[in-house]
Amino acid sequence: MNKIALSVLIILIIVGVSYFAYNYFYFGTLNVYLQDQPASVKIYFTISSIMVHRVNGSWITITNNNITILLSPNMTFLASSRIPVGEYNEIFLLISKATVNIGNLNITAKLPSEVFKIHIINGLKMDPASTHSILISLPTITYSNGNIIINPSVTAKVIS
Repeated sequence: MNKIALSVLIILIIVGVSYFAYNYFYFGTLNVYLQDQPASVKIYFTISSIMVHRVNGSWITITNNNITILLSPNMTFLASSRIPVGEYNEIFLLISKATVNIGNLNITAKLPSEVFKIHIINGLKMDPASTHSILISLPTITYSNGNIIINPSVTAKVIS
């Protein structure tokens, strides 16, 4: 093997090991789930942004992709992302659209707020190379006169 090829191989190995070490020691994986109580109507949310807040720090974006989900008493996967190690205390959801399905009719509904800024019960400590899941629970959602009414005690907790 000539010296140039050997030098390139050594550089690629160093870069690969450095990249792996950086991702292993400075990041963990966060999975985000949503769960609702059983409802008499089908309610769909389009979530356009999910972020988590580092204690004494900034907001870290999990996703800015539109995700449309049917609210359900089953855990529904929203998104997953690698985030920096550290402690986190809040999760943020931006709801861009809410639709209620009654029979064969879809009705755009109004939310009291398009933003859910949710406290993470007991916080989240992201360690290097760890994986955690957060479950956001919507306690009671009702639909009345074109409005979706959400009980303000939305919670989030680490489930793994």
